[in-house]
Amino acid sequence: MVAKRPDGIFPRIGTDAWGRNLADAIENTSAELGVVPPPRQAIIEGLATALPDTEIKGLIASRSGKKVLKPSAYRLVQAGEEQYSC
Repeated sequence: MVAKRPDGIFPRIGTDAWGRNLADAIENTSAELGVVPPPRQAIIEGLATALPDTEIKGLIASRSGKKVLKPSAYRLVQAGEEQYSC
């Protein structure tokens, strides 16, 4: 089934189905790494709308029947560990 993108001054690039897939992948990957994922609504309405479906497909893999991010699609950063010198 082909999803029609809405018309308007700022048309969405990604479709809702792939936005939900991306949100699932981010949530599952975050759970595996023990980090808090960004809000689902921010992923679906923000990030996924800015990426074309083909780009989202390239970020997602299936593991054990769950959607996860490919290892090349993210980088874990330790926030608050930096030390600055003056």
